[in-house]
Amino acid sequence: MTYSILLTNGSTLTSVANGTVDQTATDLTLIGQNTSGYGLFINDNFVHLLENFANTSQPNHPIKGQLWYDTSQNVLQIYNGTNFTPTGNTIVASSAPSGLSSGGLWINSATSQLYFNDGLETTLAGPIYTKTQGQSGFVVSDVIDTIGVNHTIVSLYVANTLLGIFAKEAFTPTSTITGFTSTAQVVGSQLGTTLTITTIISGTLSVGQTIVGTGITPGTTITGQLTGTAGGTGTYSVSTSTTVASSSITAISGSIGIGFNASTYNGVQFNVPVSQATNLLAPDGSLKTTDSFVSTTSDSSTSGSISIQNATPLVLGTAGYSQVNVSYSLFQLQSKQPNQNFEINVQSDTSYPALHVNATTNTVGIFTAAPQATLDINGTVRATPLTPASASATGVVGQIAWDANYVYVCTATNTWKRAGLSTW
Repeated sequence: MTYSILLTNGSTLTSVANGTVDQTATDLTLIGQNTSGYGLFINDNFVHLLENFANTSQPNHPIKGQLWYDTSQNVLQIYNGTNFTPTGNTIVASSAPSGLSSGGLWINSATSQLYFNDGLETTLAGPIYTKTQGQSGFVVSDVIDTIGVNHTIVSLYVANTLLGIFAKEAFTPTSTITGFTSTAQVVGSQLGTTLTITTIISGTLSVGQTIVGTGITPGTTITGQLTGTAGGTGTYSVSTSTTVASSSITAISGSIGIGFNASTYNGVQFNVPVSQATNLLAPDGSLKTTDSFVSTTSDSSTSGSISIQNATPLVLGTAGYSQVNVSYSLFQLQSKQPNQNFEINVQSDTSYPALHVNATTNTVGIFTAAPQATLDINGTVRATPLTPASASATGVVGQIAWDANYVYVCTATNTWKRAGLSTW
């Protein structure tokens, strides 16, 4: 009799006549009644099912729901009625697999990157860089500061190199950030604002470092070195006073400020024209617009005032030839070069300087560039008339006065003499 082979849904797949086999309806051999040698066909069918038709190429006569183990990619695939698709397991291969189904994952063994299929396309999940490119892009992490507070930062890497750190708070990390912070491990003690270092375990000390250790006040920084080897053993001044017995101390450099903080990689900067920046961040954390700056070109100008709060607000010349010094009681124009003359020039028909000070001869010239006396005036001298009240009027030696009748000279303290004036 003829067998009718049914699918799970009840529909007829094919019919197998008495004494025949069917090897085209499916990838199994379907055996008809009274077929000789049927045992071999049955055993083959079991083995094929057991190995899920393992082969480098797909089965020739698949039916919907059939499994196939693809030995070329070591992936179990399932036939959906049209083609074979991976069963959802992760595929590891150096090139993109064909027919990756929705939810399927592919690890690119050549680049160490993970891809996923969303039913429409295969998309990179990450990392965004290949293993040959090295870590590149933004990395979000948490950092503990020297007083135990946690801060979230965003670090920017290119080819395994840290370019800088973005932060919304200012703090000093308590541990080393490679490419940004540096630390020194030392042994020392603190008495008042003096830090005494007896042993350098690693690294060097420097002004501005934050010190961390048992008993040390959080936020304490090194403000100067008092004695000893530079950056090594010796005594240092610190910002906070306390008493700490000899113990292990960590000195950390590399404080993080609000905004972008450049790493120690040489030459890191923002190559962006100021005209394209909304604001610039000043060292004190305030934001400055482009109107806050004066250009260094020859036609620079400002309608506002400039305040330079420094005892030496200006140093002039390529080698610092001259400088301006300012204190509460003194405004000083100071030469920094031996025998450097000083001049004040005005726009006039003559080539003479209005004032010339010769540093070699210690002479001053008024409208002469070659003074021959301590004070050499190329022109006349005018003084307002003044008549001493008496011969003993207040005066100092050398003081001169005049009126319409006399010239008065102070020859000793509070002692005046006079000579009469006559008409030419």
